[in-house]
Amino acid sequence: MRGDNVFAEIKAAVDIAAVCRDYGIEPDRQNKALCPFHTEKTPSFSVSREKQRYHCFGCGEGGDVIDLVANLEKISPLEAARKLDMNYGLNLFETPKNDGKKRLGTSVLESKKRRRKAARTEMKTWADGAHDDLCRKRRALFAAGQDCAYADFLLDSLEEDPLGFRAAYGSDVSALLPAAPPPPPERD
Repeated sequence: MRGDNVFAEIKAAVDIAAVCRDYGIEPDRQNKALCPFHTEKTPSFSVSREKQRYHCFGCGEGGDVIDLVANLEKISPLEAARKLDMNYGLNLFETPKNDGKKRLGTSVLESKKRRRKAARTEMKTWADGAHDDLCRKRRALFAAGQDCAYADFLLDSLEEDPLGFRAAYGSDVSALLPAAPPPPPERD
């Protein structure tokens, strides 16, 4: 390790907003985001680029970039500092010889890519199932001679923006359309 002030060098070199983005925390224009440490509907997680600190007004969690990584990864501050040093190429810590063996762990960026790919796959699977459910309900409404305009609107909305659709209507699409009444009995 170089010097006694490696933590201060890491804090000065690594932008907390970039680390937030790497972990999927996307602050809005007011630098607020949903807190990754507790469940909430209204953003209370604040990131200050000027101070290079974060604070959640909901749960009280706060600190600097090293504390953020340590709390997100559930590791010690020293391990978090080493992780930031490695991921941002600072080379402030001495690195052990590799001896041709693969390093344990992955970079934050690789982990973020895997999480995003998994989220896209899950969203596509949900959207496909929701589309099938809505189409089935629309066909039943049509067969019963019912108005299908709302079903058409829902299908168009789902196809145009699946993520927005899910946020607006929830993940259970079966409740969005009424069940079609049974066809009238045939008269002799």
